[in-house]
Amino acid sequence: MNRIGQVVELDHDMAVVAMRKHTACGDCGACQLGEENMETTVNVLNPIDAQPGDFVEIDMADADVLRAAFLVYIIPLAALLLGIGLTQLFLGFIGVGNSELIGVLVGFASMAVSYIIIRKKDDALKGKKRYISTITKNFGNGETTQA
Repeated sequence: MNRIGQVVELDHDMAVVAMRKHTACGDCGACQLGEENMETTVNVLNPIDAQPGDFVEIDMADADVLRAAFLVYIIPLAALLLGIGLTQLFLGFIGVGNSELIGVLVGFASMAVSYIIIRKKDDALKGKKRYISTITKNFGNGETTQA
């Protein structure tokens, strides 16, 4: 996944890069609470020593993007569905009525627990360079177009 942005700050071997959010991000608005601001900043590895003001291309392997999306989206969804299904199966087996409502409550609780576990593991994943984007090209201070 390649994106183009502008280096705004340096921090040792890392750089803060400002870039426009992807067009698919524009419709949600959750991160900006409905604002029209389509700019965001990301911390990236800076192995080519880009300087503030430089336009750069940053990259993260597609497989790593998909792996991160799996952790954040699919695991909680699976926890929700398994919580609902297994609770209804178990309560139906022992003859408890109103198993749908209890199943939904257990499903949401298991999804919440999965988010808590993912959040606790987040710091360990941040330390792995495979989940951090890297500057791969430096275009200098000149104007460039977003790919």
